[in-house]
Amino acid sequence: MRLSDVAYISWKQLSERKLRSALIVLAISIGVVAVVAVAAQVEGLKVNVLSILEKLGPTTILIRPTPRYFLTSIDVAKLRTIEHVKEVIPIIIERITVVVGSDTISTTIVGIDSDKLGSVLGEVKLVEGSTYVDAPIPAALVGYNIAFDVTTGEKRIAVAQSLIARKGSHTIPLTVIGILSTYGAAPFISPDDSIFVPLKYLLSLRRRPVYDLIIVKVDSTDHVDEVTEMIKILYGRNVQVISLKFIATQVTSVLTAITVFGLSAAVTAFIAASFGTANVMTISVLERTRLIGTLKAIGMTDTAVLLIYVVQALILGMLGAAVGIPLGAACAYMLNAILSSYVSVPGAPHRARGPGLVFKPVFTPEYIALATVLAIASALVASVYPAWRAARLRPAEALRYE
Repeated sequence: MRLSDVAYISWKQLSERKLRSALIVLAISIGVVAVVAVAAQVEGLKVNVLSILEKLGPTTILIRPTPRYFLTSIDVAKLRTIEHVKEVIPIIIERITVVVGSDTISTTIVGIDSDKLGSVLGEVKLVEGSTYVDAPIPAALVGYNIAFDVTTGEKRIAVAQSLIARKGSHTIPLTVIGILSTYGAAPFISPDDSIFVPLKYLLSLRRRPVYDLIIVKVDSTDHVDEVTEMIKILYGRNVQVISLKFIATQVTSVLTAITVFGLSAAVTAFIAASFGTANVMTISVLERTRLIGTLKAIGMTDTAVLLIYVVQALILGMLGAAVGIPLGAACAYMLNAILSSYVSVPGAPHRARGPGLVFKPVFTPEYIALATVLAIASALVASVYPAWRAARLRPAEALRYE
């Protein structure tokens, strides 16, 4: 018998039981939906997190003081003497409130030298105005979400405008000299929700000339671990040392584990679908016992009968994948919209608070192929016993079957 005849008979038998076939396809597609949706979410999150970390670069090391230690200019000089250290950037970060019109915005003021802004932000992108000079003056670069209302898009801060920032009972006068463009998420500072001022200005307002953070740039990724260990040896437990290279590795490991867990859950759905498929195909064999006997009596071989049910399983698996992949993509976007609506970035300004998990699902060919293979494989495995049983039927016994 020709393969085309086998395929025709297989399709004809499936189409005779449309509802039953549709339920099997739906059961198989559930597993495909799970694989596609979970993998797309995790891959999208991984791409988003790694892109955020790449803004500072894989050669970046962050140093934060513990409550019992203060970072000063002495530490900056000491860090610059370490071999393979290319750049040392001291930073001051404080939470403040700023009154803009009728709104009181809780935000972050960042003290940093103007020539170091590019190293932290990737590049300095301005909507208007210019950057400040490195002097103890109240010049400010304002983040986009502060200068513009994120709901209406209305501009509420202009260049040359004076602002009064408050930290507790202290006031910090500021003059806007520039407005930054949008940047999106960042590893430790949100440019869109921050005000940048000269480092010397914030130092002059402090009782102690200390820093809240020091960024160390290493000359090569090959030396990041070496420099990290050297800093830990120098400072012991007085500081927290965080390597972005290490963070990227850990993030990748954690998200890979989440993917494996999600795929394990999806495999459970495929197993359940396989049992359902095997049960339905066994019933199909029983219903067509006399037909199988007739076909074998007129010359159909055991192999041809076996192929009929294998092809049926192949069709069901392919249909399950065809239905499940677009449904999985839709579910991925729906889940992404839900996460973006209900999860916000901790510490973001009240009026400028945006979605915390701002990322798009990423659909990789590898996971699409995996979902398709699992759908087809689960259907084929489920067809083994029914197909074997149909092929083993003896024509005489099959024709007598009631």
